[in-house]
Amino acid sequence: MDEMTSEEIHIVELHMMDKRKYFPLTIASNIAVRSLLYPFHVVRTHLQTQVGKEAYSGTIDAFSKIYSSQGLKGMYRGLPVHLCLVLPGVGYIYTYEYTRTFIKHHTSLSDMSKTLIAGGMASVVAQIFNTPFDIISQHMMLVDGRKQPMQGIKAKPAIQKSLQQIHIPDEMKQKRFGVFQTVVKHVFKTDGILGFYRGLSMSMCLFVPNSALFWFFYEHLKGEMMSILPESVPRMLINSIASPMAGVAASIITNPVDVVKVRMQTKCLTIRGSLRALVQEEGHRWVLKGMTARTTHSALYFLIIMSVYESVKRFSLRTEYSNSVRW
Repeated sequence: MDEMTSEEIHIVELHMMDKRKYFPLTIASNIAVRSLLYPFHVVRTHLQTQVGKEAYSGTIDAFSKIYSSQGLKGMYRGLPVHLCLVLPGVGYIYTYEYTRTFIKHHTSLSDMSKTLIAGGMASVVAQIFNTPFDIISQHMMLVDGRKQPMQGIKAKPAIQKSLQQIHIPDEMKQKRFGVFQTVVKHVFKTDGILGFYRGLSMSMCLFVPNSALFWFFYEHLKGEMMSILPESVPRMLINSIASPMAGVAASIITNPVDVVKVRMQTKCLTIRGSLRALVQEEGHRWVLKGMTARTTHSALYFLIIMSVYESVKRFSLRTEYSNSVRW
């Protein structure tokens, strides 16, 4: 649609936006949202890595113990590496928008099918770049930066091993990039360059369907709500309701894959080894490990990121489309 239209546009597509506004605003918003919600990512990783409940009894307990023993620094350990995912994140959004537009102009698929395929393709591209940074940041999250034993956790070797797989000398912890250097050297020494792609297959199995399902649920829920709610209801309010619901639904479905992926990447296990260890430790309840932290993170993340993203798209609209997109 290159000509101006009087009809309302429900989905803002790539060609409708001024790229000089769109990309800088997208990068800035990604940095802000990832930084704000990073502590939930840290807690989820701790919960999914521990054996049983030896270290934490749940999400709130993990938040309390990590913060009380390591302070705010512990809640944001590994953030700089995690923020390296912002650029692949922009690539993800661009791939999603481009793929959706390409399918629209070259096939007769339905909007829901276009959304499902575009969401999956975007995730494939992103994971090729994301996985090495994801592995490094996960190891950094699990580094024990406390000087005193964590309250409520007995100093058992097995418990320490369940949380931190890499020994970081105290002198390296004091250096600005000491932990990062130690983690990178350990991963490379242990598995070579392929070590930075450990769990890539599981990452694909997790993030591709998670991304596809999120965009599918998101657009479907938006469409359903628009069809039953009065026209006076702001579109941004509908987006703000649909996005966390879609995020939680996708997270619940894919949580077991996420648990296996984290175990593979932090404990250097195979898929079969990770599954065997999880079943021995947890029984069938292993599929719920970190569920509360993950769904909470997803709800907040998608509520904020999609509200910001939809706003960025509207702020970036070219003049000829500005009157056809409702807030």
